[in-house]
Amino acid sequence: MAPVAVRNPKGRQISPFAAAVFAVVLAAALTLVLFPLFPGQVQVEEGMVAAETVRSPKDVTFESSVATELARLEARRSVPAVEIYDGRIRREQLDKLQALVDRIEAIRRDPSLDARQKAERMAEIPGQELSEGSRTALAGFSDPAWQAVAAQSQAILQSILSNSFNEEEVEAQRQSVPTLIDPALNEAQRRAVVELVSPLVLATRRVNEEQTEQARSQAEQEVPPQFKTIAEGQVIMREGDIVTRSTIEELEAVGLLQTRFRPWDLVSVVGMSVVSALLTAAYLYRFQPASAASPRRMAVLVLMLVGVTAAARVYLTAVLPDGDRHFLAFALPVAVVPMVVGGLLDVGAALVLAPLAALLATFAAVHLRGTTGVDLLHPLEPLQLATAFLAAGLAGLFVVHRAERFTRYLLSGVAVAAVTFVVAASFLVFTDGWRLADFAWMGLAAGVAGLLSSLLTLALFVVLGMAFDVTTRLQLMELAQMNQPLLRRLQEEAPGTFHHSIMVGNLAERAADLVGADPLLVRVGCYYHDIGKLAQPGFYIENQLAGHNPHDEMDPHDSAKVIADHVAHGLELARAYKLPSAVQAFIPEHHGTRRVTYFYRKAVEQEGEDVNPAPFTYPGPRPQSKETAIAMLADSAEAVVRASPDRSPEAIDRLVDQVIAERLAEGQLDDADLTMRDLRAVAGSFKAMLRGIYHPRIQYPAPTRAERRALEAAAWTDGTPAPDAGDAAGGPTGRRRGRVQ
Repeated sequence: MAPVAVRNPKGRQISPFAAAVFAVVLAAALTLVLFPLFPGQVQVEEGMVAAETVRSPKDVTFESSVATELARLEARRSVPAVEIYDGRIRREQLDKLQALVDRIEAIRRDPSLDARQKAERMAEIPGQELSEGSRTALAGFSDPAWQAVAAQSQAILQSILSNSFNEEEVEAQRQSVPTLIDPALNEAQRRAVVELVSPLVLATRRVNEEQTEQARSQAEQEVPPQFKTIAEGQVIMREGDIVTRSTIEELEAVGLLQTRFRPWDLVSVVGMSVVSALLTAAYLYRFQPASAASPRRMAVLVLMLVGVTAAARVYLTAVLPDGDRHFLAFALPVAVVPMVVGGLLDVGAALVLAPLAALLATFAAVHLRGTTGVDLLHPLEPLQLATAFLAAGLAGLFVVHRAERFTRYLLSGVAVAAVTFVVAASFLVFTDGWRLADFAWMGLAAGVAGLLSSLLTLALFVVLGMAFDVTTRLQLMELAQMNQPLLRRLQEEAPGTFHHSIMVGNLAERAADLVGADPLLVRVGCYYHDIGKLAQPGFYIENQLAGHNPHDEMDPHDSAKVIADHVAHGLELARAYKLPSAVQAFIPEHHGTRRVTYFYRKAVEQEGEDVNPAPFTYPGPRPQSKETAIAMLADSAEAVVRASPDRSPEAIDRLVDQVIAERLAEGQLDDADLTMRDLRAVAGSFKAMLRGIYHPRIQYPAPTRAERRALEAAAWTDGTPAPDAGDAAGGPTGRRRGRVQ
C-alpha cells in the first residue's frame, strides 16, 4: 500500500464562538447552583458546633420565649406533689393478712400432717415470706400461742396502716413493728409476728394527679414574661461552643438570621464556576471531540456538571455535619458524571469532567462553611471527599466504557464502591478517635454510592440518549439482535444482502477494535448499511438467486439510478424504524461520493468518454468518522474479494490494498480521522479475516458405488437425488457472480 497521508480538511467543528457560548452558559448555571439562596445568612441548627465567634451588631431588648419557658418550668418543678391518705390500701392489706392466717390455720388443723409436713405446706403458700424457723414454730405452736400471734399481727398491721405515710417512710414503719408487739409473747412468737406483718406494710399516701397539676399550672401562670438585653458587640456565639436554642433566639433577635449580602461569597462562587467552565470549553475547542460537537451533546456536559453540583449542595447540606460519624457524604454518586459522559459521548471529555465534578461537589461542601457560619468539615475532609469522588469516577469510567452487557454496569458499581471505600478509609486513619465501627459505616456509604452510580448511569443513558439524540450502548445492543424487525425483513426479502451485511459487520468490527473505533457501533451500522435494497431487492446481484438480472435489459443511466437510490430508500426506512442518527450515518457514508462504477463504465463503452459522471455518483457525504470509513472499506473489500475468481492469499492481499489505495486516491477518507497506521491495521485485519473466509477447499473424490446406491435411495421429495457431499463441503458447484457496487 502506498504511504499516502490521510487528510482532514473539515477544520474545527466546535468554533470559538460555540466554545465561548458553552463557557458562559456553564459558568452562569454553576453560579446559580452554588450561590446560596440566602447569601450571607447565618444558618445554624441546635446541637451544632459553632465555627466562628459572632457578636451582636446592635443593642436590643426582646421578650425571650426560651427564658420564659425555662422560668416557668422551674416554677413548675418547685411545686411539690399533692398527696392524700388512701384507706383502700389498709383494707386490701388487712384482707391479705387474714387470708394468710386462714391458710396457716387450715394447715395447722390438718390431722393427716405431722409438724414437719405442716411446715413444708406453709412454705407453699403464695405471697408469704416466712423463714424456715418461723414456719416450724407456727406448726408447733399451741392453739393459744398461735391465736396470740394471729391477733397481734392483725392489730399491729391495722395500727400501722391507719397512719398516713409515703414510700420514703415505709421502711421506718416496718422497723417499728417489733416495738408494737406485746412483751408477753416469747421470741418465736415475736419473730412470727414480724415476718407476717412487715411485708404487708405499704405506703398509704398517694399523689393526687389532678390537684398536683392544678397547683403546678397555677405556679406556672404566675411567672411573668422574661426579657433579655443584648448590647452591641456582645458575644452571642463563640467558636467551639454548642449552638443552643437560646443562641438561635439571640441571633434571630439581632437580625443575624435574616438575609444579608456578602460580596466575597459571590466572588468565590463566580471564580470557581468560571474556572470550571473555561477548562471544559478549552478542552472542547482544543481537542475537538467529534462525539460532543453538536449543541445538544454540549448541553449534556452542562447538564451533568450542573446536576451533580446541585445534588451535592442539597444532599451535603442535609448530611453534614457528620456528628454521628456515618460518613453519608461519601454516598453521593459523583461518579455518575464521568460514567455517563464517557458512555454517551467521549472518554476524553469524561476524563476532564471527572476531576471537575469531584472539585465542584467538594466546593459545595466547603462553601457551606463560608455561608452558614457553622463548621461542617474536618480539616482533612475536603481532600478526602475530592479524592474519593475523583478516584471512584475514574474507576467507574474505566469499567463501564463501551460496555455491551448489563453485568459491566453492575461491575462498574462494584468498582465505584470499592475505590470509594479504600480512599475514604485511607484518610480515616489520619484522624483522631477513629474506631472499627467507622469502617462499617464507611463501607455502607460506599456501597450506596456504587449502587446509585450504576443505576443512575443506566437510567441516564436511556433518558439523555432519547432527549439529546445520543446513541447509547443499550440501543446498539438491542439493534444488533437478529430478531429486529428490519433485520428480519432483510433476511426474508433480501437474503443475499443480509448475508453480505453480516459478513461486512464481522469484517469491520475487528478492524475497528484495532484502531480505537467503536466496534459495536461499526457492527450495528454495517448490519443496516444496505437496508435501502429492500425497496427493490431483485436489482442487486446477491439477491438474484434465479439467475435473471433485470439490468441486462436496462439503460446504464436507469440502472445507476436504481442502484444509487438504495441510499435514499435506506434513509427513509431508517427514519421510519427510528434508527439512531449514528446508525443512519452508515447508509449514505458507506458509499460516500463514489461512482456507481459498473454502470458508469458500461455507459462509457456505449456512449464514449463524454459521459457526464454526475448521474452515476452517490449523493454522499463522504465518511465523517472512523466507524463509517471502516464500513466503507469493509464493504468494498468484501465485495471485491467475493467477486474475484482468484481468492488465493496473495490475491486477497492485493485486492484489499487496491481497495484502500483507491479510496484514498478518490479522497473518500479525507473527512475521517484515520491515520496511515490505522489503515495498515485495518488492511491487516481485513486480509486475515478474508483469508479465513475464503480458504481453499478440497475436491472430494467421486462417490463409491455403495454410496451412489445409498444416495439414490435417499431421494428428495421431487425425485431429485440428494446432493453430493463434495458440494456441501465447498467443492466447485457453479460459476461465481460479482456484485453491483
